[in-house]
This record gives sequence, C-alpha cells and structure tokens, in this order.
Amino acid sequence: MLPIVGLTVGFISTLIGLTTGAMYDGHSMLRVTPQTKRQEDHLRDLSKHQGVSFIGGDPLVGDHSHVIASPQVLDFVLESLKKFETEHLLTNPDVGRSIRSQKVMTRMNGDISWDAYYDLDSINQYLTVQSVGHPDLVTLTTIGKSFEGRDLFLLKINKGSTTKPIIWIDSNIHAREWISSAVGLYLIDQLLNSPDIEIQAYLDDFNFHILPMANPDGFVFSHLTDRFWRKTRSNTSATAINGCRGVDPNRNFDAYWLENDGGSKDPCDLYFAGDAVFTELECIAIAQYLDSIRANLIAYISLHSWGQNVLIPTGRDSTQIPEYNEYIRIANLAAAAHQIPHGMVYTTGSVFDVWHPAPGTSMDWAYLNFPSAKIHLTYEFRDKGQYTVLLPADQILPQCEEFMAGIKVIFDELK
Repeated sequence: MLPIVGLTVGFISTLIGLTTGAMYDGHSMLRVTPQTKRQEDHLRDLSKHQGVSFIGGDPLVGDHSHVIASPQVLDFVLESLKKFETEHLLTNPDVGRSIRSQKVMTRMNGDISWDAYYDLDSINQYLTVQSVGHPDLVTLTTIGKSFEGRDLFLLKINKGSTTKPIIWIDSNIHAREWISSAVGLYLIDQLLNSPDIEIQAYLDDFNFHILPMANPDGFVFSHLTDRFWRKTRSNTSATAINGCRGVDPNRNFDAYWLENDGGSKDPCDLYFAGDAVFTELECIAIAQYLDSIRANLIAYISLHSWGQNVLIPTGRDSTQIPEYNEYIRIANLAAAAHQIPHGMVYTTGSVFDVWHPAPGTSMDWAYLNFPSAKIHLTYEFRDKGQYTVLLPADQILPQCEEFMAGIKVIFDELK
C-alpha cells in the first residue's frame, strides 16, 4: 500500500525537537588514531568501559576512530589516551547539543527543501507526490517490508521503453546516515524536475530504480531514540539472548560473509553480521528485486556517509578485481568532478584499501551476482570526521550539488 497524499492539504512545516539529543548531553566526541598494536588493544579495552562508545566500529592501527565519552568518564579517557600516547583530537565538546541543532522537519504535503532533514513520513509523502505529478514517468511500488512492517518504497523512473539499461541507487541502509537519503531524494528531484537539458537527456538513455530508504525501522529509531543507531531493528535468536537488537544490513549479504575478521559475531556490536547471511528482511527484499532486473542492470550504486570516498569492490581483502583499472578510472573521473563545485576532495579505492575489511556488503554481493553490470560503487559522503553522521543541514545542498557533478560523469561513462 502506498502512502496517501492529500494534494489539497495546506503547507505544514514543523521543526522537530530531537529528544535523542538528551541521552548525549554533555558527551564529547574524540577522534582517535592508534599507531601501534598496543594502542589499538588499549582502545578496544577502553571501549568496554561504561560511558564510552565507539561510533565507527573497532579501532584499527592507522585508522581514525570516533569515540563518545560521557562527562563522567571524559577525564579518565583523556588521561588514558595520554598515558598510551594515542593520537587524539576533541572534535565535538557536546554531542547532545549538536544533535538538537540538526534541522529536522515534517511536511505532509510532500514539498521538501534541501536545507533540512526529514522524517520517514515526509520522505514517503514526497515520493507519492512525485509519482502523482509524473504519471507517465514514475512508478512507486514496494519491494517488501521491514522487520517492523514498514514498506520499502522503490521509485522507478521509466521514460518510454522499460527495457533500457537500469541504474540502481539505494540509500540509508545504515539508519544514522541521513545525508545519504537526502542526496537520493535530490537525485530524484533533479531527474524529474530539473530544467537542465543534460540531466533530462539521461532519461532517454537509462531507467532509474531508486530505493531512498533501505532501512526504515532503523531510520525511525535514529530519529526518536538513538541518533547513532546504525543497524536494523530485528530480533534474531542471537540478539534476543543477549538483549540487543538489530543487524548491520551492510554486513548481512552473501558476499565473503564474516571473512578476514570483517563484521562481527557479537549481537551488541555495530557491525553484527547476523546469525547467517540474509537474515534481514530488508536485505532479502533488495536481493530479490535486483535479481528480477538482472537482465537490464547496468550499474549498482549505494549511498552512505561519512569519509568522502568513491569506493569499488571489494571489502574482503587487498586482491584487486579484474576490472580494477576501469573501475578506478571511472571513480577518479567522478572524484575530480565532485571537487569542482565546493572543493571537497574524495578518495577513491576499494573498500578494503580505503577503509578496512568489510565483507557482506550489498555492493560486493551485487558485484558477484551481476557481473554484466558495468559498474558497482559505494559512496561515502561528507565529511572526513568533524561531524561524522551529524552533518549540519546547511551542508545538505552543497553535498547534493557536488554529488550531481560527479554522478553525471558516471552516467556519461555508462552510455
């Protein structure tokens, strides 16, 4: 069932007070960078202390990690980092204040702008308005339901022939990465409403299948309860036993699952990969739908944050895929174009080389299962760690603009 839109309803705009900020009042965010195994082990031990949480996963030598410390333990954490001579930087002195300062709006008439984030109902209403306003171009359908019964809405843009090559784009598979769905919606808006002749010409070459909200349960939870929630909200056998909920959906695909120490077997971990592959309804729905369009799929693109990266397969290890040179060539062209609007630098490379072992991702699964597609990419949007997932709303439009500059290069390469 599609969301109901009342086209005669007047404009409604409400600023939502983010109650999720209260749980982080006075908490500080630190960026830590272990340079030795001793420092890495110390940070892992530190993460077990009450009042300390790592929002970017386990620390690794040479990698930046971000830790949130409550005011009760901040001095202890700082002294501990100093004792082990671990490089660290205070990036946010009051995480709760930053959460509440994010501009979040509700608009039930389907009219959204690019200077605020929106709740799930507003996003679904926007999709409905676009489908009603473009009946010859747009089909709005659902590819399945989430664990808590929410629809996974897919917006298909088909101009003329339905057999043209298909570009798939998904966003917000990680609940807290709000900027990803904001960019996904902006892309929809540009394809349907932009007067730019170049953008409109892409509709002659491709059909677009866009899933703006791949993890609606987690997204709602990140709005109402915990702003840093990353996973789904499922109750698997393992999570029920441990009192934790949810699985990292981008570690739950059947692609090198749990190989090379990537992902986690701990149900309480950010990167919990599930009891087995494809335990998550959201992942199953995505996989089944992609399989249904395999004959026409030309590109798989997944939108995330943060880090400012254009990433290619794989997250398994440093082995280069056979198409590495071609993939990196396209990624580099896109990264150069992304930099033009606002000077933001994007790093390119495989997920493993740029980040860390990350098996079980949707991109790697698509790469393994749809080899005839010309490109498989994962984006990590702004920023490089100052705000992490708390990207201020005044950076939404600049992020969207730089994304469009680079994605057009990719579209051109796919022709």
